[in-house]
Amino acid sequence: MKTKDDGVYIEGLIDGNAVILLLDSGATTTLISKDTLEAIGKKTVDLREHNRTVCTVDGTPLNVQGSVELKLKVGSFTTAIDATVCDIPNIHGILGQDFMANHIKCWDI
Repeated sequence: MKTKDDGVYIEGLIDGNAVILLLDSGATTTLISKDTLEAIGKKTVDLREHNRTVCTVDGTPLNVQGSVELKLKVGSFTTAIDATVCDIPNIHGILGQDFMANHIKCWDI
């Protein structure tokens, strides 16, 4: 885990590919960028339908492509994550409240 001026980031692997994910307690759901999904060899045609609206912190809606289950590995910890795929620039993905509720019991940074 690394802290920067703009947040807390986790380095890990998604389906064996190196990623850096923002840990965001204000995000209700886990997101992965469409570009990252394609970079790890997944196709958007294989996504499950996703009918929720996802917005940025300022209320701007994001272009949601669908959702997908992926394998996340951080250190020796491995888990399946359900991620919403959308157009988010300059970041591989965001681990949201859904991830934290299931996997983070104490956050001491």
